Amino acid sequence: SGAEDGNEEATFWASIEANNPGISISLGDPGHGGVGGVAVRVEHENTHSIALHGLYEHVKRALRSLMFRPPTALFQAADEPDSFPFDVTVVVVALGHRFNLPLPHDLSSFPRDVTVF
Repeated sequence: SGAEDGNEEATFWASIEANNPGISISLGDPGHGGVGGVAVRVEHENTHSIALHGLYEHVKRALRSLMFRPPTALFQAADEPDSFPFDVTVVVVALGHRFNLPLPHDLSSFPRDVTVF
């Protein structure tokens, strides 16, 4: 049982957003009916803002392969700088044990933490 057959098994939700809309965020393993062999639901992958949810240990393991790709318009000329600045905002929400329950639409009542780097 798991997210792929309609049963939600979620204790943890995370949102990762880059402030540059040209950045693409993804997880390294493209076949995530399990990312790295575990069931994690990933939403809006390959955009500048993704969300993940699943069991805490599974989400934590999936985040090990998190990748940020620069906007495609960068690094096209040899004289361009080798780096560019951007900020990333990470929001994590502890959902408690939510087995066979849909993900709540409003997460504001759950414990959360936010960091920006």
